[in-house]
Amino acid sequence: MTLRPGVGWIAAAFTALLVPLGCGGSAADAPAKPPMGQMPSASTSAAGEWLPWRVTAGTSVPSDDREERLFEVRRVTEGWIVQQIAWTPDGTNMLVAAVRPGERGLSLNMIPSSAGPATRLSRIGDEVRAFAVGGTKSAPRIVYSTPKGRGLFEVDAEGVVRQVEIGALSVDAATMGPDSKVFVVAKESSAPHIFSVELGDKAPKPILSTDVATIAPAISPDRSYVAYGRRETSGGARVLAYASIEGRSGGELATVDHALRHLSFHPSGRWLAFSSDRDTLAFDIYAVELPGTLSVMGGSGARGELHRLTFSQADAPSFSPDGRSLAFSSTRQGATSDLYVARFLEDP
Repeated sequence: MTLRPGVGWIAAAFTALLVPLGCGGSAADAPAKPPMGQMPSASTSAAGEWLPWRVTAGTSVPSDDREERLFEVRRVTEGWIVQQIAWTPDGTNMLVAAVRPGERGLSLNMIPSSAGPATRLSRIGDEVRAFAVGGTKSAPRIVYSTPKGRGLFEVDAEGVVRQVEIGALSVDAATMGPDSKVFVVAKESSAPHIFSVELGDKAPKPILSTDVATIAPAISPDRSYVAYGRRETSGGARVLAYASIEGRSGGELATVDHALRHLSFHPSGRWLAFSSDRDTLAFDIYAVELPGTLSVMGGSGARGELHRLTFSQADAPSFSPDGRSLAFSSTRQGATSDLYVARFLEDP
């Protein structure tokens, strides 16, 4: 099967099985009008050069001068309500849990980072609570959970959605690493716990059970530890904390003082992005610049330095696999929290 430029492995493999949101293809045969809810795309340079490894979906929008680490901002959707974002391992597609135009419930959708239509991945009738994507470029994997069901659902390489048995857990949040190990937040005895899940016959393994916030954890790029949100009992502050991949040891990365959610590591390991309402009534995106090695932080009590990345109401940050782009949702151009992508500059 031949892959279409900018569409990637899932859309090509699932052509006969998934529900498209509109018709389209490569930049050369793209329709005059974009599919419903998507912005027009520009997939070539001014000289007509094909740019396959650059985010070209959507249209350029004005940058905010206060956002010194973000530039070349692009609006990818119009009229969507995007609540969670993740990239496929090869960076050619973004997965979003969103309410599409004209619908009510959250569905899981794939949107190419260049030209091409969005595609639904979740089954018709499934309302998505959380999802995770991981694995490798050659063998990516996708799972999602629903509010009413137990366990996880996996979209396999043939486009078939099957249930993954993980006992009686009802998954509230999830993340997945390159080794396809899934870390989920699920309630046990009415309290959120973090479990490690092997996508197979093994039972879920509890990792953390104390003051865990109901947000998806993030796996460090070297797969040595898990970052997660922790609610402090004194003062109600939220803390960014970490634990080893086995849950044996850990410490604190930063105190945020307000609600936080949607953690995303930069592939360099230098930045941990998240969204919070710490400065305004609405959410914006921040990043902790991690100081040195984790062992130094754990031994000395050193904290990461907080940086504010956005100033125009943004949420759900997700770094691209190459670290050059940051995807997020925002209402900066309208009433709905649409999908945006910006180039990320580590050192402005």
